[in-house]
Amino acid sequence: MKYSPTPTAYRRFALIVITSGMIAAIVGVILLTYLHNPKRGLPYHDSFHSGKAVEWEAFGGTWSVYDGGMRNDSDERGAKLITGSPYWSN
Repeated sequence: MKYSPTPTAYRRFALIVITSGMIAAIVGVILLTYLHNPKRGLPYHDSFHSGKAVEWEAFGGTWSVYDGGMRNDSDERGAKLITGSPYWSN
């Protein structure tokens, strides 16, 4: 005797597949939204204990890592040291 699924079994299977796909799509959108959120990782913290500041960009001044912090050894007005996320805007 050969098993033959009923139309109800086909509908149930199709409903499970469609629901699973929708859940996967929703989870994917939520994950991408979280990862590209500009507020993720704020407030920013850098201890400089590694002695490196590669993610920082200096605009004027003479910056160096000193005693676990950053120090500007110039008298230049408007010197800035900036870092950020590629997802930040404005």
